[in-house]
Order: sequence, then structure tokens, then C-alpha cells
Amino acid sequence: MLAGKVYDFDCGAFVLNRGDHVIVETEQGLGFGVVAVPPVPYDESAASRSGKDLKKVFRLASEKDFNQREKNIEIEKR
Repeated sequence: MLAGKVYDFDCGAFVLNRGDHVIVETEQGLGFGVVAVPPVPYDESAASRSGKDLKKVFRLASEKDFNQREKNIEIEKR
């Protein structure tokens, strides 16, 4: 089950599947995300007309990322 908002990102060369954990670019820096919808071809011409560039998937999440996420959750609870 997903919680939160769903955003579109440019997956670049990454082959991603639903449920994969990723590190993405956000307005506030890097963030932890979960692939909600597998990537589909992106119409760059439509995006350039709308003036909306997609943020990128930076990398697949590592064990270190999961550990940091848990630490962040604990800090938020305090």
C-alpha cells in the first residue's frame, strides 16, 4: 500500500519496477521514494511546451539509505 503523493521522475537509464526503492532529486535535495508506476516513454516535446522538466531518479536505494531513513524517522518522532 502506498502513502503520500505520486510524482513523475525521469528514470534515465534505470530499469525500474513497481516497489523499487529509489533516491530522487527534490526541491529540498535528495529524497527516498518508492516506484509506484513503472516507467513509460516520456514525450519530451510535450514537456518542453509545458515548461515542466522532470526531476531525476538519482540512484537505486542502498542499505545505507534504508538505515538513514530509519534514523530520520526516529529523529522525527522525538
